[in-house]
Amino acid sequence: DMQTYRSKIECCGYAIFNHIRQQALGTILLCFQMGLRIFLPRAGRNFQFFAKLGFQFNAIDELSREPKLLSTPLSEEGARKNQMKIQKICSLDKITSDLKADLDPLFNSKTQKAILQ
Repeated sequence: DMQTYRSKIECCGYAIFNHIRQQALGTILLCFQMGLRIFLPRAGRNFQFFAKLGFQFNAIDELSREPKLLSTPLSEEGARKNQMKIQKICSLDKITSDLKADLDPLFNSKTQKAILQ
């Protein structure tokens, strides 16, 4: 169940997602919400996506230069900023607004006429 999964992640403190394809997005969002230090590959879409949004995280290649990152938690300020960003992009208002913007063109008068014909 979700609570058990969440409890296991809370014990980690750090999360390394070493995949190039866009996957584990829900788990990455959960890790940001929990304030974990996250490591992503620079070549991955997730890295580009979260960097563009201004999240605080690390590139996996930083570990070879600074291995102590695995024993350094994300700062409280960094964790708080990530949590605020998660709340902003995952809020019900934001999701509703995005859906409305995506669906409104489907329901304008020209589209309705074309569908009904």
